[in-house]
Amino acid sequence: MSSPIIYEFPLNERIRAFLRLERLFDTIDFFMRGDSEFESSSTVGSLLELLGFLGRVDLKSECIKELDRYTGSLEKLMDNPEVEHGALEKLLAEIAQTSEALYSNQNKIGLCMAENELLKAVGQKGTALSAICAFDLPYYHYWLRKDDDLRRQDLLGWIGSLDTLRKAVDLSLHLIRNSANITEEQADNGFFQKSLDAALPFQMLQVELDDRLPYFAEFSGGKQRFSIRFMNASIHERPAQTSKSISFTLSCCAF
Repeated sequence: MSSPIIYEFPLNERIRAFLRLERLFDTIDFFMRGDSEFESSSTVGSLLELLGFLGRVDLKSECIKELDRYTGSLEKLMDNPEVEHGALEKLLAEIAQTSEALYSNQNKIGLCMAENELLKAVGQKGTALSAICAFDLPYYHYWLRKDDDLRRQDLLGWIGSLDTLRKAVDLSLHLIRNSANITEEQADNGFFQKSLDAALPFQMLQVELDDRLPYFAEFSGGKQRFSIRFMNASIHERPAQTSKSISFTLSCCAF
């Protein structure tokens, strides 16, 4: 049975950062399902990637700005009689609660991880975690051989310090994805282009493609105009644009 592959393309740096964070959180969730030292090591690796990303981008400020923007847009709907006010008020309360949690946290997001001696020691090795041996970092080797429950408790503590950030990112991406204008399109000779209304706050594009098709979608462009090329998918040859016409579902997300 086929299922669609969804390709997403952010139209600004803030949403690009949110998508990267979502990917890292999903990766952490995957490895946290297991209790082996290898899965714990992979979780630590993803946490260190996330920590490095937090050091380059002021995500707390970016999240607050985005949530404030959503609040302003949603409050304008309160006078619309066609809007279900109960659901709208619940959503506004959820946004306000998340924003307040970010405001009230006076520390830099991820500070407890950045100051943790074990994570600092592992991060400073500059070696792929899968290649770190006991002679490289006995401290880390000792931690990996601890009881599964104790090791998991440490990991949950580090991950839990990012709960508010994750809530803000998940909420933002949920609102954006559910604001999509969905159309069925066709790319002649594997190429499609379209202009966007500059008056609307487009945040993201999505292409949904049948996974049985031997092609992948490659985006280029920005907020006002974009193009999509459908490329032949082969691990043995350099990808090239197909000459065939490709039917796909396009979602333009503006919120």
